[in-house]
Amino acid sequence: MSSCGQALEIGFGPGLAIAELAGLAGRVHGIDHSAAMVRRATRRNSRAIRDGRVRLVHASVDRLPEFGEQLDVIMAVNSAKFWAEPAARLRDLRRLLRPSGRIALAIQPRCPGADGATTAQAAREHHDLLAVNPG
Repeated sequence: MSSCGQALEIGFGPGLAIAELAGLAGRVHGIDHSAAMVRRATRRNSRAIRDGRVRLVHASVDRLPEFGEQLDVIMAVNSAKFWAEPAARLRDLRRLLRPSGRIALAIQPRCPGADGATTAQAAREHHDLLAVNPG
């Protein structure tokens, strides 16, 4: 990602990836439905927030705030499985992207007995969501 890029992380939790993205992107946005995680990530990323490189918002993926410019990258780690109507959410997110922008979804199944097969199935489901919902 170029230093002028705009990134969004959905469901950023304690803000670890936000901190990494802040070193790569020109501007990083984050939304999380948990006020506790917004507070924790804000503490972790306080310098980047003060510098204007990071903006964290208590919001849900089904009620997205304004981001100003179009985004270059949108990522969600272990959160898409909780979205109501994930296909509709992906259509909404695609509208926020620049024409060359990318969406990255990652999931690590954590259910009892999760294994390689469980992970492969989750990957297929997320791939299918991205592939069959062009926006």
